[in-house]
Amino acid sequence: MVRIILCVSALALVSACESKPKVQVVWEKDDEDKKKEAEAPGTSEEELRAAYEKRMKDRENAPEPELNPEEPREQGKLVWRMGKAKLNSIYNERAEMLAMLERLKLDDKKDRATIKKWIKPLTEFGIGRSIESMEKAPDELCKLITDIRIPTSEMIAKGRKELEALKKVEEKLVAKQEAGEDVLQRQWDKFEAERKKWSQPVGAGKRLQLVVKSILEEALVLAEYGPRRVQISLRDCLTKVAETPLELDLAQKVLEKVVKRSKWYRDLRTD
Repeated sequence: MVRIILCVSALALVSACESKPKVQVVWEKDDEDKKKEAEAPGTSEEELRAAYEKRMKDRENAPEPELNPEEPREQGKLVWRMGKAKLNSIYNERAEMLAMLERLKLDDKKDRATIKKWIKPLTEFGIGRSIESMEKAPDELCKLITDIRIPTSEMIAKGRKELEALKKVEEKLVAKQEAGEDVLQRQWDKFEAERKKWSQPVGAGKRLQLVVKSILEEALVLAEYGPRRVQISLRDCLTKVAETPLELDLAQKVLEKVVKRSKWYRDLRTD
């Protein structure tokens, strides 16, 4: 009996070894076919890019949709339902930014006063959870950005002007050393002290505008999931704000993204 089982097993093994594997043959397209495919209308990179840009333009310029005021999106119910994780992340990051601002050591009293003045308004800002708060958010946000831009721009411009002048000082000191002339350590110490002094307002101004970036990221969530009337308010007021670019490129990019996203409506009804 054992022999019979062994023989059957051996035959099965031989049969398995002799069976040919199934192979799917994929023929490589010849050069002529590839050329025809590449030359097909509407498939070049330029044509695909043009088609994409046309779709985006058509979407942004589409006629206003007919909206049902009873839909969850138009009642403001989707902002926190669909954007909760993003909003919580924004608020946590903003809290850390503001804590760092409060710890900044600034030599200039005016700069210290500017930072202190904006801590509370920036801490209190939020799009809110009620539809009433969301409807007011665009105007409040645009006013906040407009008001904060003036002192931060002045701080950054003041520091940059002095730092540009210090570059020339540094170049002269380096040139002297390379020429074999003596440069005293106190000259370098004085240069470093001045550079540190004027780097402070630049850094503080940029940190304030990083908080503005955070607020704009919050606005982006509102533009993505908020009611159409709120989208339109964001589009209109931020378009005016964007006429003068923000000092911080990172904040400016988010500003432009919010304006672009506010131009078109997406149906986000959920069952």
